[in-house]
Amino acid sequence: MDFVWLYENLADYKSKYILYAILNNYYNFDFISLGKVTNDIYKHYFDLDILKLQQDEVFVDMGAYIGDTTLDFINSYGTDSYKKIYCYEMTKKSLESAKKFKHIR
Repeated sequence: MDFVWLYENLADYKSKYILYAILNNYYNFDFISLGKVTNDIYKHYFDLDILKLQQDEVFVDMGAYIGDTTLDFINSYGTDSYKKIYCYEMTKKSLESAKKFKHIR
């Protein structure tokens, strides 16, 4: 992968710093830089400063497991913030567990 191209095409400083920290950890075992970019303010991938929703948003959870990421999406953005949610999971047992949440059917 061309990491220089990727770095130069990231739109914001925060994303660039995170990429740098991940690569620095991978090549130099630098867990200090990696720890500085870990953010536990937002659940999973839903950094409200970066991920802005569009009108009629469609959320797709590939490998939904028990629906925890989908639930975090709903809790982060609200029940009226999306048009449709699709959850896919390979195991029937996990998908049945996800269906216990009222927003996942």
